Amino acid sequence: MKIYALLLGMLMPFTLLAQSNFKDGYVIKNNGDTIRGKIDLREWTINPEYIDFKAADGALQRYNPADMRGFYVQPDFNYISYSGRISNNRNQFPNVDKDRDTTTRLANVFLKELDNGDKLSLYALADNIKPRFFYKAAGAQPVELNYYRYYYSDNNEEASLHGSNVLRDEKFYVQQLLNLTRQHPDWGTYNLQDIEKTAYNEHDLLRLVRKINGQKEVKGANRQPTAQFYVGAGVVLARTTFRTVSSIVFDDVSSKPGLKIVTGLNFFNNPVTQKIIFRAELSAEFLQGEAFRNALNAANQPETQVYQIKRNFISLAPQVIYNLYNANKVKINVGGGVAFSYNNYTKNGVSDEAILNGSAYYPTYELSKFIVMMPLQLGVILNKKVEAALSYTIPHRINAEQLTGLKMSTTALTIRYAIN
Repeated sequence: MKIYALLLGMLMPFTLLAQSNFKDGYVIKNNGDTIRGKIDLREWTINPEYIDFKAADGALQRYNPADMRGFYVQPDFNYISYSGRISNNRNQFPNVDKDRDTTTRLANVFLKELDNGDKLSLYALADNIKPRFFYKAAGAQPVELNYYRYYYSDNNEEASLHGSNVLRDEKFYVQQLLNLTRQHPDWGTYNLQDIEKTAYNEHDLLRLVRKINGQKEVKGANRQPTAQFYVGAGVVLARTTFRTVSSIVFDDVSSKPGLKIVTGLNFFNNPVTQKIIFRAELSAEFLQGEAFRNALNAANQPETQVYQIKRNFISLAPQVIYNLYNANKVKINVGGGVAFSYNNYTKNGVSDEAILNGSAYYPTYELSKFIVMMPLQLGVILNKKVEAALSYTIPHRINAEQLTGLKMSTTALTIRYAIN
């Protein structure tokens, strides 16, 4: 692990830099003026409370929702400012209210544009409480679509006997949309069932709004890929250590370079910044190593015995990768996860130089088929396409016997290439 401590120390200057991701964009001020420049595009799993804007002269300014009408960031992120009341109720299972909560509060926030249609636009607001959705008719102010989910006591005899509460859904947003479309019967190609079956999520609401607008393509949606398929290969070295109370013990371990082949999917928390990556990787590794010891043979003469192991395995590893340095063309990351492997051993034995019978080879340990490992990695991603990563698996037990502890760790250099 010393090599990782050294590399992480070298990366400290990068982690101390401001992790900015300025993209071309503009802000629309309250007086209607448009100012072009660059906007720091962040992860924004919840809607931003402010933005950092860099003008053409390099001056940096921070804007709040009250300071402007909205802003746009390439490739396709549009936000508008909203000042009005928003709901307080919690409706995301299992975090739901015990009683119906219809209270609201006044807020100045940014709303993310999901669709901008001629007739109806759709916006989203996510905070630490829940996701909210707003519709906006042409020339009108945004209106929140209300959805209540809460527990209430059912007074029937059976429920009272078991002391149970019932989870109730009140899709008030369905009635809001029905009332709106009844006022405009000429809107789009949709029917009553389209509205009644719409769930309170981005996918369903976006699909309905597109039908109302008569759109064939989604406008205002982020077209960046949310997942990325990759393939790769690398060189891997294995280190085997022995912890035993039996007579079979080897001190000096050497490893020959092995092959590693990988394929997998990267899932991005934010497809544009790609700061956090959830990775599912399938790999095949072919390892081999030798361990030596001095011993006495059958003729009571000193000789060198060699323990040989060839381990081939496939593994599935869910991982989380975090980009410490996250520029557009260069990203430096650390990551880790858990790997579940199925193993096959083509060599697992000791060879010696017995004088009486010539060389001999005999099996030794009972090695495990299924092994759980913990991989760590330090990597560099270039142009969001090519990744070079140095990985290390923490020493893990590979044998099933109780008296002998045979552990292996691996160090690998892997190159991955994204297909899309």
